[in-house]
Amino acid sequence: MSATWGKLSNEDYLQGIRTGDSKVLNSIYQEFQPGILQYIIRQGGSEAEAKDIFANAIIVILRKVRGPGLELTSPFSAYLRAVCRNLWLKTFRTKKRTVGVTDEMERGFVDDSLTPDAHLEKTVLHQLIREVFIKLGEDCQKIIQMRWDGQSYAHIREEMGFGSEGYARKRKHVCYERLMGMVKDDPRIAEFFN
Repeated sequence: MSATWGKLSNEDYLQGIRTGDSKVLNSIYQEFQPGILQYIIRQGGSEAEAKDIFANAIIVILRKVRGPGLELTSPFSAYLRAVCRNLWLKTFRTKKRTVGVTDEMERGFVDDSLTPDAHLEKTVLHQLIREVFIKLGEDCQKIIQMRWDGQSYAHIREEMGFGSEGYARKRKHVCYERLMGMVKDDPRIAEFFN
């Protein structure tokens, strides 16, 4: 007996995509498109981008099911969502959203032991955190950036014109707490931990 995690079994979804069965395709659009659209829009995409990504995900899955050996060990919905996330990440990268974060900071988030999907989620999460980072005040960005770059509190004190290293530590702590509060309050980031 095949496992069912939606209205249909994984095999029924894949077979319907493979054969172009309009009932199955309509079911996929009705069941899963609203959630995917909502996810991509929350991540900063437009509704048109989200619809394109969903349609392209179906095409990607069609190519996979027509090839050899696609066997899902997780729900079809999870597989579809992962494909959509991959496509969204590619779109997101081509937008070239730039923020004041160094390559060194990005390297700190790379973990070669992660699976491709886990790496993708971590990359998207990192991008969202960078978006929150640029909402901090300029002084806080500068202080946190200097610490991430390995600068000493003596250097930060001098660079920022603070009276003591203790005050530099306190300001870094306050800025970091503000950043963490903003990260916790961002619903797009909270989704990764639900």
